[in-house]
Amino acid sequence: MKTKSKFKLLSLVVDTKMPSEVENKGSQARDFCMLERNFLSHVKLALLLAVLSWSILLKSRLVPGQPEKENDNGTPLSAVEYAASLACVIAGVWEYYKGYRDLRTSTPFFKGTK
Repeated sequence: MKTKSKFKLLSLVVDTKMPSEVENKGSQARDFCMLERNFLSHVKLALLLAVLSWSILLKSRLVPGQPEKENDNGTPLSAVEYAASLACVIAGVWEYYKGYRDLRTSTPFFKGTK
């Protein structure tokens, strides 16, 4: 009895009515590569923002001989940049799964005006 409820819950989470493979008609392979490329661009931007955040937090400098100032304005800026990097990853994952769902249901990515 418990296994039936597990499968029912699984069928709610995973849509089993959609095919697991998408037929390659037209530009679907190119569209899938576009999804991957956009996701990797989001990850690259998130890594850049995270490294900038960490360098501000650690007060690293390009020229080590410069005198150090005694202000602590780096912590809020570092937190904002790190939050932006996390938001960038979340946006990339959301865009990837939304586009993949549209690709599987054959929904066009760009809709024209009427």
